[in-house]
Amino acid sequence: MKKFFKRFLAATAAMSIMLVSSTANIFAAEKPRGDEYELNGLDPSNAKNKPTITISKEVIPNNEAKTNPKRRVTVSIKNADSAYANAGFTIRFDERLTLVKHKDFIAFAADAWEYCQPVFVPDTEHGFRVILASSENCGQDGIMFSFDLQLPEDLDNKGGKYPIELYYNKDTDLFTNANMDEEGQLMEAWLFTQGIEHGYIEVQPKWTDPTTTKAPTTIVTTTTTSVDKPALILGDANNDGKIDSIDASGILRLFAYLSTGGASTENDKKICDINNDGRIDSVDASAVLAYYALTSSSEPEISFTEYLKKRGIRK
Repeated sequence: MKKFFKRFLAATAAMSIMLVSSTANIFAAEKPRGDEYELNGLDPSNAKNKPTITISKEVIPNNEAKTNPKRRVTVSIKNADSAYANAGFTIRFDERLTLVKHKDFIAFAADAWEYCQPVFVPDTEHGFRVILASSENCGQDGIMFSFDLQLPEDLDNKGGKYPIELYYNKDTDLFTNANMDEEGQLMEAWLFTQGIEHGYIEVQPKWTDPTTTKAPTTIVTTTTTSVDKPALILGDANNDGKIDSIDASGILRLFAYLSTGGASTENDKKICDINNDGRIDSVDASAVLAYYALTSSSEPEISFTEYLKKRGIRK
């Protein structure tokens, strides 16, 4: 218990400093990078809750990477719904990638942390600390947070794979419940010994890209698509007919623009004001990300508008 209390104090102290000073293959879960977790007699298999934290994995064509080098990364959790309150760990990414900052923000809390107050603290040039401290088990299953990474400017036709990983520090890190009791210890032991799915961004070699010789002409001249679907689709910020993480990123960029005094258009409001509260902000982007996480692995069984109604986000 003393060990847990020490790490809790370390996490909350770091959070206080930050407050003052101022996102088809099956992958097996594994250990975090960094220090080895010390079980000290604990048997993680006895944990009631066996959480897994997953960092998104994206494989993109070479042309797409060069056209849209800013990529959204999401960090999700499962098997810990309403069971955790305090967390501390580090996200680190390949040194060829660059963390994209939105004003003073380096990451954005999503649905799983809707009722929590996480803090994201720069750690190194290629990583940041994640800190969650609460007196209640506010953490839910789903997407905890997201952030943007920029692919290198000198990306060549060979492509490449860029790891994004979760690191554990035995002196400061934790993942436990509000009571910090035995169940909290077992849950933490499970996570930091076998509950991490590291992620990556992988850019395919140029020669694997599909032939796109006629694509620009098709995009410019095709008229049947615009007749068959509405000109404006709620949530489809880039108007490509899909609701995905790129749309969430676009909404966040618009939010940043509006926060610096920019003005939105009527079309912006129709597309990006997801919860229809008269504002375009991170809450709207979070709703898009949550829907994308639900539907990204298969064809959507529910439309975006139906999803919003079911969740009570929009009438």
